[in-house]
Amino acid sequence: MYTSRKKLPPPGSINVKALEHTLLWSASEELAYNSKVHPEVVALTLLGGISAVAQGRFDVKLPYDVIRPVSINALIVVESGYGKSVIYEKVMMPIQRLQREERKKSVLLADDEEDAVTALRSFQLLYKDVTPEGLFASLQRSIPSAALATDEAEVFFKSAMSGARGHLNTLWDGRDTIVMRANKDDIVLEDVRLMLMLMAQPAVVNDFLEKKGALARDSGMLARFIVCAPDKRAEVRIRTLGEKQDSKLWAAVEQRIDKLARLNLSLRKGQVFRQPIEFEHDAASYWIDIVNDIEVEMMPGGRFEHVKDHASKLGENIARIAALIQIFEMKAKITVSTLIAAVELCCYYSMSFNKIFMPAPRFYQDAQILYPWLLERLRSGCQDLSYNVVRQCGPASLRDKARLKEAVDHLVCNGLARVYMDGKTKKISLNIVGTIPPVVINNGDMRFSPYSTWQK
Repeated sequence: MYTSRKKLPPPGSINVKALEHTLLWSASEELAYNSKVHPEVVALTLLGGISAVAQGRFDVKLPYDVIRPVSINALIVVESGYGKSVIYEKVMMPIQRLQREERKKSVLLADDEEDAVTALRSFQLLYKDVTPEGLFASLQRSIPSAALATDEAEVFFKSAMSGARGHLNTLWDGRDTIVMRANKDDIVLEDVRLMLMLMAQPAVVNDFLEKKGALARDSGMLARFIVCAPDKRAEVRIRTLGEKQDSKLWAAVEQRIDKLARLNLSLRKGQVFRQPIEFEHDAASYWIDIVNDIEVEMMPGGRFEHVKDHASKLGENIARIAALIQIFEMKAKITVSTLIAAVELCCYYSMSFNKIFMPAPRFYQDAQILYPWLLERLRSGCQDLSYNVVRQCGPASLRDKARLKEAVDHLVCNGLARVYMDGKTKKISLNIVGTIPPVVINNGDMRFSPYSTWQK
């Protein structure tokens, strides 16, 4: 019997041991190794693919007897050249293959049985470059389940699609919505499922946030996203002649995605029945503890104090991810081990949400750049450095006098450095141990911690 009170895992890296029992993570590690990318990027892409094929036939039943979709909104932010298109194609290939098969069948059937074709809804799961009206109209006449998925999300962020926030939010919630049109019949979407799988470069996301970020944040659209934004590419991709890659686990992944995708074929006949995925008793208790812990962390001083919108959706996103893992593992109910895996993933992705949507102020980011530069000089034997030398020879972004002063002031305020006059020369001295370190220091590198305090 489950009796102990569990807490959210601390911020930091993923506890891989909590995920190793799942095909989701094992296969993600395999593809990540073959493609030289981060497994957490593959895992979220794969979860997006699972959601795309599962949302039309499954729901999740929360411990307080509320039925919710297993649709997720996933955003992966990586630099150009990372390899996101390769991962995207690997995950979506079984769905794309099935769509091509069904289109060919429809063409052949249309020649012989036109009435039979008319009676069937068209089979379209994946949408890429589409207008809001085009997507919603297609959902009305095609199967009532869709994935707006693209490995070039600039199209989404710069189009009217990103402005359809109200409808996107309503469909994520699993509620009905009506698209009002001036000179055409209204589009009524009832019992429809829609998920988003977006991959974009940081510059694309930053441009969107500068122009429309406030509206997207206030509307709650961004709060619904699960975000993955690794710092850099995992490894340099070096290939050798005759190199062989082990893809046994990924072959199993493709088979399961194909099997789940084919369950959606019954939707062509209008047969909309979704199996609710329930929690085992111990898992339900665990989830309640997690949700309560999130609520506590939303209070002043908590890790979610400044991202209450994100935290308010985190518990449900954890439930949805747990259901997707359970569906993919082909098991009946959500177990404690599955829920722990979902919690580990979602809490890790939560850090990326903070990184992308709650970036630290410029002086804090500059201090992150300046500190390791000063530390390296200290290791080289330079105890103190002239202020002007730092400005002239330091990081290029800190050649500006005002920016350098703000960064130094922040280090001084947090006990990591001091400034003093040596005659007429202003110098900077570095303290190895500060009383209130504003960052997480790991092997001499200063890395952004979304849970550290950056306020002066």
